[in-house]
Amino acid sequence: MFERYKDRFAKFEADHEAVHKVRKHFEENGTIYLVAVGCFGAGYLLRKPQMITIEGAAPVFHNTIAPVISPVMNNVVNNGGYMRKIVRCLETDELWPSMSKAAEATGNSLRAMSKHIHGGTDHLDGLHYVIEGLSAS
Repeated sequence: MFERYKDRFAKFEADHEAVHKVRKHFEENGTIYLVAVGCFGAGYLLRKPQMITIEGAAPVFHNTIAPVISPVMNNVVNNGGYMRKIVRCLETDELWPSMSKAAEATGNSLRAMSKHIHGGTDHLDGLHYVIEGLSAS
């Protein structure tokens, strides 16, 4: 089936020394690679899920194949829209529907507001802001 490509590959190998070196390396060490792949494959197929037990709770299986990522907020449902962060000023108790609206209303840049809310600065103009919740737009 591949007879017609043998001459082309031989010429390619002759023109490129790196191809010759790689081919020679695999011919000399091929069994080592096969054994390593077999060991990894057998280890993958024969592994057992680990069971984690917490005192007073039902056993939990630690799934090593596909990790489960649980959401932080279970009551927020987003049907594909952009999630906005509702911002509140701790001193004035004023609310804004998004971080950009809060930054605009207080006369700060969005970058400065974000940096403050995420812990980069202690305050903005002496006031403190926090994320009060999330809303889907």
